[in-house]
Amino acid sequence: MQAVALLISAGLYVLPLGILFTVGDAKHELKHDIADAFEVYENFPSVVAIFDQDLDGDLDCVQSVRTYLDPEAHEATYVWILKGLNGMKPENLTFHLKPGATADTSVFTMDNDNNEQTLDFLYTDYKDCLIVEIPYKGAEQCMLWVADARKDDIPQSCVDYYEDNCDAEKTSYLKDVCSSS
Repeated sequence: MQAVALLISAGLYVLPLGILFTVGDAKHELKHDIADAFEVYENFPSVVAIFDQDLDGDLDCVQSVRTYLDPEAHEATYVWILKGLNGMKPENLTFHLKPGATADTSVFTMDNDNNEQTLDFLYTDYKDCLIVEIPYKGAEQCMLWVADARKDDIPQSCVDYYEDNCDAEKTSYLKDVCSSS
């Protein structure tokens, strides 16, 4: 019981499936350039969510795959593949993205809904990871996505930038859970 109290006082929580959730304040101390949304699309054909802030588990093991890229219009389409863990139903969500008001934002619609929303690219190294803040199910999600090839070897710099930009983290990807689903 003391271990649980210690974890809670440190802002650490263990959720079903042994998934770790931490709460803290974003520091906003690390320096980085403004992300270019279209360059993100060009460099990341397939990504896996490592951390998010969603507590219901529907984003556990989510993968996003680019299905369309238009270099002239700077538009892209990605499909989120939700595996249906934690009692959720499996589903695919299609995100149609186009340029936003600034280089680090995109306007998107989801599936066949014409309601336009805006996402913000908070950080990317254009090689291994990106951090995005995106509205999802009525709440802002701050998510760390990594290139599919890096999902089992996440660079510490990506984690550092996530913790610098986001207030909370829930582990979305665990190799043992996600590889068996």
